[in-house]
Amino acid sequence: MKSTYIYIVILLPLLISCTSFKNKSSLENYQSQLLELTDELKSKEHQIKVLKAKNLALQKSKARVKSKKNSQRVKNTRPVINPEDLEFEIPQKPESMLGFIREEYTKTNYKKSLTATDLFIQQYSQNKFLDQVYYYRALNLKSLKQYAFALKAFSHVENKYLLSPFRPDSLLQKAEIYQIMNLNSYQQRTLYKLIRQYPKSKEARLAQLELNNN
Repeated sequence: MKSTYIYIVILLPLLISCTSFKNKSSLENYQSQLLELTDELKSKEHQIKVLKAKNLALQKSKARVKSKKNSQRVKNTRPVINPEDLEFEIPQKPESMLGFIREEYTKTNYKKSLTATDLFIQQYSQNKFLDQVYYYRALNLKSLKQYAFALKAFSHVENKYLLSPFRPDSLLQKAEIYQIMNLNSYQQRTLYKLIRQYPKSKEARLAQLELNNN
């Protein structure tokens, strides 16, 4: 018994020491694995952030390209016109040219009238009749069913020539184009704007009738 007790006394610390060493080794191994997993997780998170950033940049790039295409589609760049190359003669003085624009529009010669408006804008970029010329340009484009370009021309009159007598009808014409394009909310918004800004005008009365019919 005494011998057995001695063995127990001697071996017990060794056993405890081995167990402790084993537990310590397991803990260190666990901690090492945990650190590896943490590093791996951080790496994955970084990769996800990079992919998200690349995807966002790609989406923005696509949006810019789409916007540029839409802008190019709507942007009606006026060609440089040489009067000598035309098959018809356009008067060169501003007043006479404006008369030609009106007359050809009245005769439904919309392409001739439109060409004359482009030439007028090209030659007389600071002329006092420009609001009227842009207005007729928009009317011609509308008559030719080039609605996006017509909207842009009417908007030019609306935004740049605030005191123009052609501004109320430009708003009314815009509303009509929106109706043709089935953009009803834009149509109503434009009609309300016309009534608010020109409450006593004939265009406002027509706008109110249009709203009542809807």
